[in-house]
Amino acid sequence: TSGTWTTAIEAGVVEHKPIEDCTQDDARRIYEKFYWFPWLQIDDARVATKLFDAGVNNGVGTAIRLAVKALNLYGNNLTVTSIWTGEIRDIVNACAPEKYNACVALCMEERYWNIVDKDVCDNGVNYVWDQNTWASLMAALNDRDENSISVLKKFIKSQGWKLGQLDFLKGWLKRARRLP
Repeated sequence: TSGTWTTAIEAGVVEHKPIEDCTQDDARRIYEKFYWFPWLQIDDARVATKLFDAGVNNGVGTAIRLAVKALNLYGNNLTVTSIWTGEIRDIVNACAPEKYNACVALCMEERYWNIVDKDVCDNGVNYVWDQNTWASLMAALNDRDENSISVLKKFIKSQGWKLGQLDFLKGWLKRARRLP
């Protein structure tokens, strides 16, 4: 974003120039400086990549909170914080990578649903979501059948949602499943 670009200029990570002139090397330095640093301490590249992706999409503080929530889902009882500590690192490194990544994916999915739900509430749509409705929405989003997506789009329109919210979730779920 332009805010990250300005911060990178102020921190001396990139030279002062318009964002349109950003090179791949500039982008690499920004990612290394602002998004990759906590994950360098993680032993498994698949876990580090998953958390790096969360940091780029949500901010590093939120990604750390998601990492801790995933540890709690994994079976720990930690206080959720946005501060990366040696204790968190050690517990993450002790987890089975595939199982931990599944926990991270669930926490990220919950975060995105909460974002959409908040947006719906902020836009004056008063719809009470029950477990069956959420399950149906998730099933349709996960379904590769375009007919299911079409039905879901009609449902979302009837509830006053914006179709962009569905497209965002659908794209994010596809992307999250491609990550290691």
